[in-house]
Amino acid sequence: MQRKNLILAVFGLIFLVYLGWWGWLQTRTDHETIYNFLFNIVYGLPLLVIPLIPLYRLLKNRGSREPLHSVVRWGSLGILSFGIAQTIWTYYNLWGGFEVPEVKPTDLFYFLYYFCSIVALVKLTALNRDPVSQKRLLTSLPVVMIITGIALAVIWPKAFQGDPIALILNSSYVISDSVLLILTITNFAALGTKINRALIPLLLGVIIMSAGDMLYMYRAAIETYWNGDIVDGLLALGTLDVALAVVLLMPGRVQNQLPPTAPEQPAGGAV
Repeated sequence: MQRKNLILAVFGLIFLVYLGWWGWLQTRTDHETIYNFLFNIVYGLPLLVIPLIPLYRLLKNRGSREPLHSVVRWGSLGILSFGIAQTIWTYYNLWGGFEVPEVKPTDLFYFLYYFCSIVALVKLTALNRDPVSQKRLLTSLPVVMIITGIALAVIWPKAFQGDPIALILNSSYVISDSVLLILTITNFAALGTKINRALIPLLLGVIIMSAGDMLYMYRAAIETYWNGDIVDGLLALGTLDVALAVVLLMPGRVQNQLPPTAPEQPAGGAV
């Protein structure tokens, strides 16, 4: 079996586990069982393991100057941060035995996920030589801003009232999601075809995770969120898509596939 097919088979198996467990939770009337809380760790544990594969490959190729290595490094660290956040979240809910504070360690690792992912996408954007990429970025900006504005208009009455700390946290999450969307759409539109194949799950993952984040803020504010509901289903699928993109971009898979740089003209023009 080719390496790519093996990777897709493993991710497909993980997806089926996610889908089966999540679907089973939807049939249950009791939403406070250990199975609900464990679902968070079930889709968090692979995020602690999967990034170690490209990070190990990077360690073996640390002398290489392949420009995509830095992108994969930051993307892997982002996924790893999200996995740590999910593990801490499960601890709070399952073994903590105390009220979850407004600001908690999970927020630190969630924001580390955003930071690392944004850095990875910025570095990927810097590798793009397409001269129309800036125009595409300007085109994607208003689209994402409109979507973000609509989302804010819907969730603001509930998720952005009261505690100023909650206001800052929720606003930061929405802004971070918007930045990721802009960078992802820009890269997806501008980079070469082989890179695009890896960016397809990345784009889908970022969109799905952004929807899950905003839906969580709304459902948590109106006190209808429960562990394992539609929010966790979206986050499980989104993080798996992003992790797949990172693995597909790891060293040895898409090297030297960046769009070629246009040849520079002599100072006096073409001869």
